[in-house]
Amino acid sequence: MELESIRCLSEEILSFCHPDSIITLKSWISVTKTRYEEVQTWAQQQGQRIQASLSALEAEREKLQRLLDWISSAEEALNLRDQEPPAE
Repeated sequence: MELESIRCLSEEILSFCHPDSIITLKSWISVTKTRYEEVQTWAQQQGQRIQASLSALEAEREKLQRLLDWISSAEEALNLRDQEPPAE
């Protein structure tokens, strides 16, 4: 996981940094973790929205196909009726 890689790298940096920098670095590590989690949550929400949109689009496509089938059937019925001799 990317966050785990970031955490490992930050621990390595902390082990070599100047003691005066530790608080600042820990703060940035915390900010990085929080923002990463926010982006991950946002991406999951976007994925769910996309899935919902795809499902809705598929339902609309099915409705459209049924409508086109009905129109085609009605057109064929009208063409057959037009071919019948007129009633006298």
